[in-house]
Amino acid sequence: MLRAPIPPLRPFIAAVWHGEGAPASSARESNFPDGNAHLAIRLGGCVLRRHEGIDDLEGHAVSDAVIAGPHERCYLKDVSRSAPSVGALLRPGAIRALFGCPPAELRDRHAPLEVFYPVEVEYLRDRLNSEIDPERRLECLQAWLLARLRPYRGLHPQVALAVQGLRQGRSVGDLVADSGYSHRRFIDRFRDGVGLTPKSYSRLSRFGHALRLAQAGQDWSRIALDAGYSDQPHFIREFRAFAGLSPEAYRRARRRGGRHVLLPEPT
Repeated sequence: MLRAPIPPLRPFIAAVWHGEGAPASSARESNFPDGNAHLAIRLGGCVLRRHEGIDDLEGHAVSDAVIAGPHERCYLKDVSRSAPSVGALLRPGAIRALFGCPPAELRDRHAPLEVFYPVEVEYLRDRLNSEIDPERRLECLQAWLLARLRPYRGLHPQVALAVQGLRQGRSVGDLVADSGYSHRRFIDRFRDGVGLTPKSYSRLSRFGHALRLAQAGQDWSRIALDAGYSDQPHFIREFRAFAGLSPEAYRRARRRGGRHVLLPEPT
């Protein structure tokens, strides 16, 4: 279940969601990066376990309420237990507005929500677990987030324009020229607001476009061309860098959505 957020949250949240927690056919799942931050709360005390690499079979517990910062690489999580959950897809600028934290501090990390709200998060857990109806759970989550909004003007206008431009395939050089800032100043402003460099965000946007084309069943050579890669080897290198596997291995893998790949059990 995916919903647009209530109007006061829309500058900071792209969508809120509710999942029933369907059982997976594998114990671990690889999640591909999209360059944005995410908030997720698992119900019933089901704690997220993250694995630091393919050889980390045990993993480590994070929390049942987590913030995932902007990622530049895939990460592995435990999916051996299923539970209903609610969450939000955060826009650039939301981490600072909702949690008072520079987004770069959470890059490639998951942090427990109680790090930022050690008292208030317990109230949120209780409210969510006391509700049965998914719509009511989403209402509770949004009311809680709205109460956490800090006095913050949002992204610098040039950074907001750059985010939109990069998603549309514009080059970093053109956006720097339009901004009127030096290259270094532009990159610093962008990283401060988004948590990633403009180049990383651009690469991730292009990778996301390629994944969407892959869902439509196009062949890889056509995908590489349509997504804006210079050639097939360039596309394969970028795909491996973000997904941890080749395009063909991705197509053969067991998937739960475009960015979620179930890993085979270790032998």
